[in-house]
Amino acid sequence: MDHRIVDEQRESLTRALVALGRYTVELTEIVDQSLGHGLTGNRDVQIALTLSRKGPFTPGDLREITGASRSTVSRALKRLEVAGLASRRPEGRDGRRFVVSLTPKGRRQVAALLSRLDDHYVSAEPLVKEALDLLDAGPTDDASRVMDAVGIPVAMAAAGAAWASAATQALEPLGVGDFAGQFTLALVSLYGTARPTQIADELRLTPGGTSGVLTRLGSAGLITRRHDLTPGDRRGVVVALTPLGQQAVDIQLDLLVAHAAAMSDALRPTAPSARHLSR
Repeated sequence: MDHRIVDEQRESLTRALVALGRYTVELTEIVDQSLGHGLTGNRDVQIALTLSRKGPFTPGDLREITGASRSTVSRALKRLEVAGLASRRPEGRDGRRFVVSLTPKGRRQVAALLSRLDDHYVSAEPLVKEALDLLDAGPTDDASRVMDAVGIPVAMAAAGAAWASAATQALEPLGVGDFAGQFTLALVSLYGTARPTQIADELRLTPGGTSGVLTRLGSAGLITRRHDLTPGDRRGVVVALTPLGQQAVDIQLDLLVAHAAAMSDALRPTAPSARHLSR
């Protein structure tokens, strides 16, 4: 870890981390509404979109295309099958080999996802521009980065999966292996202190869901909660980072530096000016 880089660029990197977190929250909501609850993982989306391009594919094909492990592909396919979005059929005489394809329902819902994403790219362009500017990775005129309508979210899912895997591996020992906890720490670091209602709005969680996130972070020694000192507001509570919590944010910043190029390459083609999409 290069803490000299983190210390010199802490504020801009933290703002970039929060911008990317906000973008992730919005994408998660769109995927959840389009594909159904429980299918918001990057690998689930990547595999569903890959199946929509052509196929059918064997699990081995999907592992090779996505770079995911055997167990990751197996779990993703199981979730897609349970949701009624994918199905498998035997191939070969022995019945042990099978191929997977989207169901008619899966194709309809992937088409709905692509339509929602097309609108989202336009509305979210300021957020993407902010993240790219803060990462010092401006737009590119490289024609090789132009992708079709499926290629863009596939690239984003692949970059997101790599980043999420690295973050989970690095932060689980500190007790914060999930996105909600990681994003909460980044928000509190950016704000200095934050109210639970602010965090709930950013995460788009219920008060109960937000309380669960804060309880886990508090039990891990990453945050403290104290009464606000604003005169006349005895019920107010604010959240602050502990030194261990700031250490967890610094780990995220180091990971952001390491993954900045891949994230930027995935996000650049979403800009409406960079897209020439064909379905």
